[in-house]
Amino acid sequence: MPLLTPMSESLTGGVCTVAIAAEKRRELVFELDKLGIAGSPAGGLRLCPHIYNTMEHVERTVRSVATLLA
Repeated sequence: MPLLTPMSESLTGGVCTVAIAAEKRRELVFELDKLGIAGSPAGGLRLCPHIYNTMEHVERTVRSVATLLA
């Protein structure tokens, strides 16, 4: 999954967007929601990790996305 979020420090923030085929986005977000993972299908798979998220939250999200797209 290509990362769409800019890597430049001047353009980074609390949003991470990865390229997902348009026809898969809504279903992916729906399935992630069932797992307690919030996301948006806007422009790709958009996730907004924050300071209160742990590395386990991030790793669980990555594993879940990989599993759902397999």
